[in-house]
Amino acid sequence: MTTATEQASHPVNVAVSAQVVRVSGPRNAEAVNEALRAPVDARLRAVRDDIAAVRARLRDDDERWDDPASITITANALVQGTDFVSVRYDNQPDTSLITNSSWQSFDSVTVDVRTGEALTPDEIYRPGAAGELADRWLDEEAIAGCPDISTGSARVDLTEENLGREVTVAFARDHASFTVELPRLGRANACGIPTVDLPYDELSEVLDPVLVADLTTG
Repeated sequence: MTTATEQASHPVNVAVSAQVVRVSGPRNAEAVNEALRAPVDARLRAVRDDIAAVRARLRDDDERWDDPASITITANALVQGTDFVSVRYDNQPDTSLITNSSWQSFDSVTVDVRTGEALTPDEIYRPGAAGELADRWLDEEAIAGCPDISTGSARVDLTEENLGREVTVAFARDHASFTVELPRLGRANACGIPTVDLPYDELSEVLDPVLVADLTTG
């Protein structure tokens, strides 16, 4: 497995530097690589659309409308096994010349090398996982210390629909690494997007046990 950096410039004046994880050994390497880079392609499309919208708003009355912007995507491969590759992408735009918003974000993908497909939340989580995970996070200061702005509750009102959207997960050999978009879960913007690492033995009611066994042995 390798990590390659791709660079490009786009018509909306966005410079891109993106690390992309690739495999070369499996017979279906092309499908695996497409699945591994899918979050990068989706994020770049979203950033280009966002910047294009900002430029359209500024074009008539702000000379900054066409100032340059960029995004750097860094890949961190947490699992690089024969059966699974799990990657978290750190997306860091620089749009400081045209807007005060940073739009920093994270994306995660775990690809089953045997099928060439990314795992879905239904394949990752056990039924009822959202409630179990919300209870476990009460012990995590980065989350519980940032209460809901409407109710003051330390517990995140997490639903199954949030898994894979506001909450993403990547896997290492001995733990799961969750990224949590707290501002989209009723928390203040200043709460940011913390990463919470939890050992598998604390997630027996959250993650599919067969998947965990495969991740830790494959």
